[in-house]
Amino acid sequence: MPQEETKALPKTWRDKKVYKKEHGCPNTLYPLPSIYDLIALSTWPMDEPTQKPIETVLQFICDPRFQNIFDGYMWDSKLKRCYSAGRVYLAVFIPQRKLLFLEHIAKFASAQNSPWFQKALQELETYRNGSGRYEFPASYLLEKESYYTYSGAHMGLGENRRKEAWREIESTFRMANIKRQFSGT
Repeated sequence: MPQEETKALPKTWRDKKVYKKEHGCPNTLYPLPSIYDLIALSTWPMDEPTQKPIETVLQFICDPRFQNIFDGYMWDSKLKRCYSAGRVYLAVFIPQRKLLFLEHIAKFASAQNSPWFQKALQELETYRNGSGRYEFPASYLLEKESYYTYSGAHMGLGENRRKEAWREIESTFRMANIKRQFSGT
């Protein structure tokens, strides 16, 4: 929305990027996929009627053009509030989000074939140690009270973080989980 239109919004949203109403889909407030849509799709059963539509959405999300859109909101005039829209940044610089996204989309061929996914997987492979296990930096395995679904900051397995092996255990588990999905087992 142009700045003159956002002046009518509550003060909290005036300096934010808000999508125009015409970017919305009929009968829906959410015109662009969000991280919550990605997580929902990743847990949906992959049967014959759903596989193609889900792969189509994943192709859209993985497309560099979608990845380059701005971080924005959608205004709900009835409830007088904004909702996130188009917030599935796969190439994020926040390490724990990268792991979160990889785990959620690893089972989809369209995601596996995307340049972002391939690059992220190669990066994770650099953390393979001499025993064939993985040991990501602690910043990839952030454990604090937060929203797991958006920030990826509450993904711990309950390992004792005072023990030296915790990073290797959690990192290897995360990588094994991502790779397991390639084979569908």
